[in-house]
Amino acid sequence: MFATAEDVRARFEGVIPDSRNDWLAAKIEDAESLLTSLVPSMATTADAGRLARAKAMVADAVLRVYRNPSGVTQETASVYSVSRSKAADSGVLYFPADELEALRGSARRTRIGTIPVAPWRVDVYGR
Repeated sequence: MFATAEDVRARFEGVIPDSRNDWLAAKIEDAESLLTSLVPSMATTADAGRLARAKAMVADAVLRVYRNPSGVTQETASVYSVSRSKAADSGVLYFPADELEALRGSARRTRIGTIPVAPWRVDVYGR
């Protein structure tokens, strides 16, 4: 829908072997599904700019997982030690919030017609 294996390969600084084609196709499909669940309007958009941005976002999400599938953040060679992260590059597909906002095109909207109201309170002194 948005990206192909060749789009992902074009953004990678090395060579992704052909033996990883099935993995790439599955991850691209997963990333596209995640993206359309987070930004439902992408499922029907025809805007070339948004589609190009979505292609880049899907490719970047797949490459984050390809580069670091197990989420290692630190590794020591002499005494074996590995640290893993649940955050960025943890082997899980994700899209950064700022990229999603840019894709949604949502700007801060002014609130028209809202009136702040204080909650009602029972008089505790009761007279």
